[in-house]
Amino acid sequence: DGGLAEYAVNHVNTLYRIPDGVSYDEATVVMTSGSPLFGLQNAGGYFAGETVAVIGPGPIGLMAIQLVRALGATRVFLTGTREGRLKIGRQLGADLTVNSRETDPVAAVMNATGGKGADLVIDCAGGDETFDQSIRMTKPGGKVLIVAFYHGPVTADVTHAVRRNITIYTERGEGGTSVGRALALLAAGRLTAKPLITHQFPLGRVHEAIEVLEQRTGDPLKVILNP
Repeated sequence: DGGLAEYAVNHVNTLYRIPDGVSYDEATVVMTSGSPLFGLQNAGGYFAGETVAVIGPGPIGLMAIQLVRALGATRVFLTGTREGRLKIGRQLGADLTVNSRETDPVAAVMNATGGKGADLVIDCAGGDETFDQSIRMTKPGGKVLIVAFYHGPVTADVTHAVRRNITIYTERGEGGTSVGRALALLAAGRLTAKPLITHQFPLGRVHEAIEVLEQRTGDPLKVILNP
């Protein structure tokens, strides 16, 4: 079924030419950046001089770090629970990383911003507490962008968001021309997907690849199949 079928039909608007200089490996991962880029476009699209906090150092969060940098963010913070992924986040441009198992992420962001909060907070984790954390680490008049799916209903202090005039955005999918724009950033060297590719398998080992992804063996970010 789906992408594992022998044949698949796609609308022409979902097809993109891979630019010169972009490898097939990186091209397979580019849709990961299409989702946060679409959300960032909806949330304003340009963040020069602003502070951005990203919750969740998964593939989408790690792409979001690079995207907000490319869109002008001055400072970028990253919170999460896996030290290996936080390290990759620092390599990709995060100024401050916070292990939320060891440190209160809200307190860390508020402290780093002099008590003001971030201009934009992007929830890429979808955890039980991350929506509430997003609201509480955003400055008055700031924005929260949700690019994650939650496992079920979550509890958050929405009144806090109302009192601080915080705008909340959501997005689903890549939307419009966001994948094409992500490819352009990749070709220009403003974006890289290489650190996200942690595992590669030949097509004949597809079952092993899926098992690695499902069981998180070796903390995979992106698993690629090579035909």
